Amino acid sequence: MASDVNDALLKIKGAIAKGRFDIVPRAKNNTGLTELGLTRETLKELICEFTHKNYCSGPEEDRDRPGSGEIWLYGEDVNGIEAYIKIKIYEIDSEVYAKCISIHPAAHPMNYK
Repeated sequence: MASDVNDALLKIKGAIAKGRFDIVPRAKNNTGLTELGLTRETLKELICEFTHKNYCSGPEEDRDRPGSGEIWLYGEDVNGIEAYIKIKIYEIDSEVYAKCISIHPAAHPMNYK
């Protein structure tokens, strides 16, 4: 399991490094970034510092688009607020991409593995 978590983090960080990372433009995500004191750039920097200690759950299948990639959940203390960060890893033409599908203050305490 630990190797799966580390492999996922390597894929996410690689996607960020290659400019293949995006944040889903939803009002909740925009508000979440603001509430956490993050920008799109500082979120990417934060994710690039993640280790297995940030892991909460995954991989899970995308319920909205089955077979389209893996969903991973991470948490982190950001400016004294526990952040809920859900990231999808997927491939297009054998290239790995990642996108943050949810970023906001955690509604409940996060369950780190």
